[in-house]
Parts: sequence; C-alpha cells; structure tokens
Amino acid sequence: MIFKKISIIILGLIYSIGLFGVDVSNDAIIGTIQKKIFGTYEIPNDWVEVKQWSSGGKFFYARKDSESEQMPTNISIEMGKNRYSEKSHEEFRNAILRQLSIQVKNSGIDATIGGSGLNTNNGYIYYKFTIEENADVKKVKTVQYYIIGEKKYILIHLTDFYNENNKNPKEVATYIVNSFQWSK
Repeated sequence: MIFKKISIIILGLIYSIGLFGVDVSNDAIIGTIQKKIFGTYEIPNDWVEVKQWSSGGKFFYARKDSESEQMPTNISIEMGKNRYSEKSHEEFRNAILRQLSIQVKNSGIDATIGGSGLNTNNGYIYYKFTIEENADVKKVKTVQYYIIGEKKYILIHLTDFYNENNKNPKEVATYIVNSFQWSK
C-alpha cells in the first residue's frame, strides 16, 4: 500500500517538478552572513551554528533558544559532489528522487514525498523535496533543498520536529537558500 502511495506521488512529482519558479521568502528576516569554503549564505539572527554538531564540512544551525532541547528543529548545510553537470540537473533530480523513495519504502514509515523545481533569488536552480509522515500525530518533517552547481550541489536540510517555539523553520530554510552564493 505504501509503495503504491509513493509511486503515485512520484509520478505526479516527475510531471510537475519541471515547472520552475521562485520560492517565497520572508523579506523581513534579518540575518548574519556565513562564509564557508564553498560559498556564503545568511542565517537569521535568532539562529546560531551549533558547533558540537558541526564537523567535516557539515554545518548545523538551530534557534538560539532551542540548542538545549533533546530534539530541536535544525538546519544543516553541506556541499556534495556528483557526476552531473549543471545542464544535466534533471538527471540529478531523478537520482535524488529514486534514493529518497527507496529510503522511505525501506523505513516502513507511511510518508509522503513532495517536490518542486525552483530558482533562488540569485538565479541558481534548486530542487526542494519534502518528506512528511502521514500519521495523525506528526513527529518529524524533512525538507531537503539541493542547489545545483557544476558536478556539485549544496544540500540545505531542514529537520522539523514541530517544536512549539519554532513556528517558521521552512521560511528560515528558504531564506538561507535564497541568500546562497557559490564561491568564485
């Protein structure tokens, strides 16, 4: 049954993901520039890098007031390399979609995968994939944003545990995505 649901969602996703637009971001967010070897991006001033979670080129961020929670909503950012050119971004999208579908199927969790293809405010193509449990009480939602580069990508990964004090994590992730610039 779950495989049938995933297949239907994937089929719809493949047909709809080719439509590109710009994801809406809250312009009222004020942020601080983060400079990493792969590029720069902004995080909101009420979010901080959680140094004890960050390592090996993967950087974690959480709201200042939630760092001590057992399972805080968080965003990680890292660069990855792949074999796909920027022009072959649809092949990369399909590979990600296949991998996510396999992971959801193998997890045994009843979840829905959604996705879209968009452009950042800086003109980069990116793909957004949302994985959400279909349970009555939602425990976690994952949103992965892949900013496409030449045989590389930036993964901005939101893990939302529905913490009461964190009302806008998707807006924060979209803000980070739209502020991203590759290093020259």
